[in-house]
Amino acid sequence: MITTRMLLGLTAITFSILAASDGFAASRASKTIDVRVGGVSIEQGKVNAALLSGADQGILPGDKGYFTKDGQKVPGSDFEVKRVGGRVAWTVTPFPTIDVMRFRTSLTTRVTTPQRTCTRKGTRLANVTSTAREGDTSIYFTIDKGTDDGVMPSSGFAMQGTSGTIELRWVSETNAGGYVRGVANPDEAAKAFRRLGYEVITCKAK
Repeated sequence: MITTRMLLGLTAITFSILAASDGFAASRASKTIDVRVGGVSIEQGKVNAALLSGADQGILPGDKGYFTKDGQKVPGSDFEVKRVGGRVAWTVTPFPTIDVMRFRTSLTTRVTTPQRTCTRKGTRLANVTSTAREGDTSIYFTIDKGTDDGVMPSSGFAMQGTSGTIELRWVSETNAGGYVRGVANPDEAAKAFRRLGYEVITCKAK
């Protein structure tokens, strides 16, 4: 669940995003998850797959997995998770075409998540690296921080330069992207949106 806090300045951002939860730590046990493929595309000669589980199920960028056929591992099908959303994960597969992937697999995968301790550690600011009008009341954006810097789909967010509701769609180890919904003037909002305050949640493997 994405939590958005509408605040009016960097000082407010720094001191107000979920300050009461700073320092809270939770342990997540290692587990293996069977995950179905939800969508595919071809990029740079490889099949990219969207898997139907994400951060809400404990999967994060860098986690390892492989494809299965009838419950068994497909040789040479190992992959690494590149990006996650709350309930989806994206990876680059070793398959050259979608037909090959469908023939060799059951469109199912098995992902292993290591034991992790996740801790809330205050707030930080991310730079907005790109923006674009997405609709009459929304803009798309990317930022220069990812899970390595504590950005998670479940982080709280606060905007500088515009107003609206943050919908974080994906996060990798080094960057993230999503939408601002409910903006009055998307063209002006795209120009003004330059910083994003976020709640830092670090998840360290043991």
